[in-house]
Amino acid sequence: MGDGALLPAAGRVAAISGAGRGLGAAIARRLHAEGFVLSLGVRDPKTAAARLKLPDVTFHCYDATRPDTADTWIAETLAT
Repeated sequence: MGDGALLPAAGRVAAISGAGRGLGAAIARRLHAEGFVLSLGVRDPKTAAARLKLPDVTFHCYDATRPDTADTWIAETLAT
């Protein structure tokens, strides 16, 4: 895997927090390009969706200072 290749994306879901901008957004774009299903935890889902413009990605409200939002985000992800 030293060549920069990722694990095969087929059937894999990546949950990424902080994906609305910066490093999290870069990771989301890379995994999306590789074919991963993405569930993104962000403070403002509408703003993040408009900024990233990634089709077939789910955006969920997540705030690291509020642990209950993590439970909700993952429960919503598993329900889809």
